[in-house]
Amino acid sequence: MRELVDCVDVLDVHQLPHVSQAVAMLGSACLRGQVADRPAPEVQLSITIRQYIEKELASSGLDAETLAHQFGLSRATLYRQFASEGGVQRFIRERRLLRAMKMLTQAGPAGRPRVSTVAYATGFADEKTFSRAFKRRFGFLPRETEVGSSVWGRTADAQPVLQSWLKELAA
Repeated sequence: MRELVDCVDVLDVHQLPHVSQAVAMLGSACLRGQVADRPAPEVQLSITIRQYIEKELASSGLDAETLAHQFGLSRATLYRQFASEGGVQRFIRERRLLRAMKMLTQAGPAGRPRVSTVAYATGFADEKTFSRAFKRRFGFLPRETEVGSSVWGRTADAQPVLQSWLKELAA
């Protein structure tokens, strides 16, 4: 449970069904005194890989091959880890785009960062590729994002709920 709390910042609301299922299985196994269906090392590996991805999002070289090499996994094993998210590359792209949205909607001391700065800071090779991916994901261009806007909709409201829920379970 502490492992889930430690990685709560790398989880997003789209992973809630998977996290809640894992927590339910863990709780059930503890109450029955049995081992959960999904082995603990596999869960730990999944968390570790996701934490690594989150830490390395700015690296344009972050891909399935890099992850497989870093963790000593076959590509097939790695792809199984991310099957529920639509694959490794899709997961990485989604995390990059969510981080980009956060950067664009939360102003720092110097105001909102430039789109090109956000593109490179989130691991995209160039601004054009980033802008296309951003528009495909969110429905508007990054430059149209306003600081403090509520473009997150329900997702923004759900994130604190997910984090709070996991922390309460760990207590």
